[in-house]
Amino acid sequence: MESADAQTTGQFIKQGTTATFDVSISFNDSNLKKASRKFITGLIIFEVIHAYLQTKPNSRQDLAPRDHATLAKDYIAPM
Repeated sequence: MESADAQTTGQFIKQGTTATFDVSISFNDSNLKKASRKFITGLIIFEVIHAYLQTKPNSRQDLAPRDHATLAKDYIAPM
């Protein structure tokens, strides 16, 4: 995860007739050492929303090429 503050990845896992979505959120400790609690809290919320959107079939492909500014504007601001 080079210089990003956090990274969210996910994948569908199908076992017979059951399907689950496994999500992993990784945080870059070295980037966050001097960050405020408010920034870290916002980052956690943002990444959880990002993970949630990855579970939605219609948004998963749309999110791949988008940067975080676009994701925040298109998905978080309307909430």
